[in-house]
Amino acid sequence: MPAKHADPPRFIRPQLTLLAESPPGGDEWAHELKFDGYRLHARVADKQAKLLTRTGLDRTEKYEAVAKALVKLPARAAYIDGELCAIRLDGTTSFSDLQAATDHKDSTRLIYFAFDLLFIDGENLTTLPLVERKARLKALLRRAPKNIFFVDHVIGNGQAFYDATCKHEAEGIVSKRVDAPYKPGDRGTWRKVKCINEDEFVVVGFTNPEGRRPYLGALLLGYYTPAGELIYAGRAGTGMNEAELKRLRGKLKPLERKTMTVSEPPPRTNRFGTPLKLSEVHWVKPKLVAQVRYLTWTGDGLLRQVVYLGLRADKPHRGKSCWIEGRVNQALCLSHRSISALRLFRFRPQLPNESADIGRDERSSMLSRWPLAASSFCAPGTLQSNTPFAPSKVTWRLPAARIGSTQRKAASSVSPPRGNRCC
Repeated sequence: MPAKHADPPRFIRPQLTLLAESPPGGDEWAHELKFDGYRLHARVADKQAKLLTRTGLDRTEKYEAVAKALVKLPARAAYIDGELCAIRLDGTTSFSDLQAATDHKDSTRLIYFAFDLLFIDGENLTTLPLVERKARLKALLRRAPKNIFFVDHVIGNGQAFYDATCKHEAEGIVSKRVDAPYKPGDRGTWRKVKCINEDEFVVVGFTNPEGRRPYLGALLLGYYTPAGELIYAGRAGTGMNEAELKRLRGKLKPLERKTMTVSEPPPRTNRFGTPLKLSEVHWVKPKLVAQVRYLTWTGDGLLRQVVYLGLRADKPHRGKSCWIEGRVNQALCLSHRSISALRLFRFRPQLPNESADIGRDERSSMLSRWPLAASSFCAPGTLQSNTPFAPSKVTWRLPAARIGSTQRKAASSVSPPRGNRCC
């Protein structure tokens, strides 16, 4: 019998994920949403909660609202693994918003997504299979405070779940062996597959090379709005070998111009890269189109984790129309206390051989956007509870900072006007 008054370990090394190109198949795998946030362990003991980084550093002071919520869980002692995230009104996670909240020590609008339970009231659960640990976690969080959510999963159908996840603008998925114990420091029985996007952008300039890199540093990218404005979208500095760098320099040098190519100056700083020195930028005439792969858009309208794939000689630098971002004019909010992977995607067909764990009603009421906005953070006039997403509620408009792309399409059956992405 475990000692119910025993405290949890001071720190447990987190189990790590192995980056994979595709999700594993078979019913021995459970698939969860991948969030874009901070991995944090929550240690609760003696009516106090601590939030620990993957190396054991105490970050409780930065996230006091989350720590206070964890103390309210119905357990004297617990050790939880999860991810702390900031949620946009459209239900997607924003790493830049999370960093801003961290800088200001304001965690009142952050959500802690709990996906594993390692210890509770004197009992070490790390040796139990994943599905048993998650069942205990779900029971613990049944009446959790509004900023603590349980991360559900789908068993089997990994590829179909991944495809649907990427279609609805998620970060990716994490696949875990259903029968495996928690293995601190292990990288293999948990696998992550990211949703990677590709698109074309106008090359608007380049930077000087640094260190041993020859010819040029990074390509500066942009896109046109329907009004004809050329908007800065970010930089691509990887994916080019020396031969390609030389070729690009040869093509860009004749296109150089003294004046700035984009309609507004790019931001000098951002949270995901080195500062851009405008005085060292070589602006070029917007004649070339680059194909790039990227992870997502940041909250300030810039591409994140961009990889250059090549120039597109078959694509004009400007077309008749551009993607226009579809924004839902009402946030979709929930009143229940779990982020359920089983309720993710409304308007999609049933997955082949879908797990019997998913009820018939669940299959037909999947939500249209991931991973949902918390009900307590809904703006006035937003939809509540499980109100269906209605295509008629979509407003097509030009966004303030950027226009859409393959990453930014609305998750409904309504399609925006389309043309060349780079326009």
